[in-house]
Amino acid sequence: MKIAMALLVVVFIVFSSEIYASSRSEVSDLIKNFYSTFNSSSPPSSLKKYFAQSPLFFIGEQPGLSNHPDLIPVIIGQLRKTMDLETYPFSGLYIEKIYVSEDGSATSLVVFQRSKSKERSRKAACNILSIAKLKGGWRIMGWTLISTSDERVCTWA
Repeated sequence: MKIAMALLVVVFIVFSSEIYASSRSEVSDLIKNFYSTFNSSSPPSSLKKYFAQSPLFFIGEQPGLSNHPDLIPVIIGQLRKTMDLETYPFSGLYIEKIYVSEDGSATSLVVFQRSKSKERSRKAACNILSIAKLKGGWRIMGWTLISTSDERVCTWA
């Protein structure tokens, strides 16, 4: 009986680890694909697939919240313009942290890298993402974007 119980615990731990690794990989893929699409010249509407229907945007000190279907393309278009991505695209991606929970939620700190510059529109960007597993898969629920001078760290803690 003890052996059967121990075996059951081992199977549960292995199975849970595989699910966690798979979920972490899926979240990582979502972030990488989102970054590539955001950093490209694709239409802003093409990024809607990465977001929940009513995401929360927090860009610097400005919140954006609406369930209007055009919010995402409008925000993406404004961000690309403000950051001058057409002239100065990001040069890389660094995923500092990803935490995936059993309840289908995840959080991540991600740096969109750029060469250092004194120009306001050419800073690296720290992205704080709140992600959830919804009917269509993993989607961004909340996106906080803050400029940073460090290309490898979003936080000091």
